[in-house]
Amino acid sequence: MKWIALAILLASAPAWAQSKKYPPEPVDRDLERERQSRLWDEALSPETKSYAELVREAKHRLDERTPDDTILAMLAIETLSQAIELLPKATDAYVLRGDAYLAVKNWAQCADDLQIADDKTGGSAACTAKIDESCIVDRSRLRRELAICQSRAGRYADAERTFMRAASNGSTNGELWMRLGEVRLAMGKLEEGIAALEVAVDLTPDGMQEALHHWLLALAYDRRRQPSEVATQIELALRFDSQFSALQYPEFPLLGLGESEYMRGLAWRTIRPEYALVYFRRYVALAPDSPWRKRADEHVRELTAIDLPATLVREGGTASLDLEAARAIAKKAMPAMRTCMVKLPYSVFLISITKTGARSELARDRPIYRVPPAGVTIPNMPFTPSGEVKTEDIVTAQRCLQPLAEKLALPAVKDRDTYYKASFYVTAP
Repeated sequence: MKWIALAILLASAPAWAQSKKYPPEPVDRDLERERQSRLWDEALSPETKSYAELVREAKHRLDERTPDDTILAMLAIETLSQAIELLPKATDAYVLRGDAYLAVKNWAQCADDLQIADDKTGGSAACTAKIDESCIVDRSRLRRELAICQSRAGRYADAERTFMRAASNGSTNGELWMRLGEVRLAMGKLEEGIAALEVAVDLTPDGMQEALHHWLLALAYDRRRQPSEVATQIELALRFDSQFSALQYPEFPLLGLGESEYMRGLAWRTIRPEYALVYFRRYVALAPDSPWRKRADEHVRELTAIDLPATLVREGGTASLDLEAARAIAKKAMPAMRTCMVKLPYSVFLISITKTGARSELARDRPIYRVPPAGVTIPNMPFTPSGEVKTEDIVTAQRCLQPLAEKLALPAVKDRDTYYKASFYVTAP
């Protein structure tokens, strides 16, 4: 076998070394030594070449996949499993297979593979020879992904240790500190979680990622019963994320059932209590055994006791309207209207009422002012944060609400050819 390997090496010698007819070109000595070493390894250990080919094939599939493409990720996992069978002590395949499992959200398998890679190499296959700046970056990335998978697999204590190791070299990566804070909140460590999140805010530039820092801080302060701090963090979160995108479309699932609903409940509490109520109700339904269930129940009780509608707004029109007087009228009808919603505890209907004044007779010497028709409008679909809503329950609620809304004696429009459109929200009792 060694003679065959030697023949391969001699055959692979550069062309100018075999002939002195042309002057030699400059040679990259390090590259040549690496090439010859690889040839020796492949000649003496044929299974190494198969392992390398399998790893390259899997890496190519992972590089080619789109974020929503799970087929290529699953194919890569199959290929990497074959590579690991050939060389179970090598590291590259574990790192790549862990990445592939992360892509398909198989958190437990991802954590297992990346833990093996971390144990074998101290952080990265590229760091087995020496430690330099590039290796530190690789170690941080691997441990970040390892801790993310550990936390999403419910291994909070392991994830906390891994994040701390990733940040132990004085990391200025705000996301690492944010993830550490997130894990600590999931463990019930509010003080330590807040401390890590505050470091994350200091290290993170303005933007969507910082919004999640503030959302999580609002969550922590609410559970510490510090309402003024909650209000401050909600204001900062909405400054960067007015559409709640960080909560609706997080890069990785938020830790803990219903946490997105809970944080949106906090955000809507002072803006639109009807929305906040259904979000907290949804949280209780999703996480009935949560250690924070009692706090969520308190929010539900407080919001249920508010005199609804919380506000009545004027959407448009040219006529004057006393909003407080109109709200008082709607408030009297609210108990009956809320009864219509008993089968829709996680939904909110918007009721819009248009009132018009008398119309002037047509005349050539006067302009004609167009006004919309008077009446009540109720949308076909209520606002529903999550969960399924039965069509028959929506129709039943609409049919119940419509006549009650039509009977509301909102202030009359006194001026001719004018109107106003007022709206308010209704949710279940």
